[in-house]
Amino acid sequence: MVTKNIRVRQSARLQRKHLAKRKVIFSILFVGLSCLVILFFSYQNIKLNAKRSDLKERAEQFQASLEDMEHEKEKLAQKETLIQTQEYQEKVLREQGLYKKHGEEVVTVLASDNANGEADSASEEEKRIWWNPFTW
Repeated sequence: MVTKNIRVRQSARLQRKHLAKRKVIFSILFVGLSCLVILFFSYQNIKLNAKRSDLKERAEQFQASLEDMEHEKEKLAQKETLIQTQEYQEKVLREQGLYKKHGEEVVTVLASDNANGEADSASEEEKRIWWNPFTW
């Protein structure tokens, strides 16, 4: 009976040791898996924050370009209203020599031919000869 009692005690101790080992192993596994899950979510959070900051920068760039385009649109609208006025159209036609009022005359000034102009054309011909493959 004493031996039986000793065996029961020994087996109970072994079972307790075995249970303690299991508890330690399961707690290590639980802590390890918890750390892995936390690391995974932290990584995803960092990745999403980086993406969010990139998207914010792009949104700011698009907003700035939108404002520039709206400003350009306003400028073009002002130019359009200016171009449609009769005074502006008359000014452009006068500059081109296509319009005159009563009592006005259109004068055309021709460029004068001089010796320097002829010398420049001769030097251009010399340059062209070098590039001409038939003169090699």
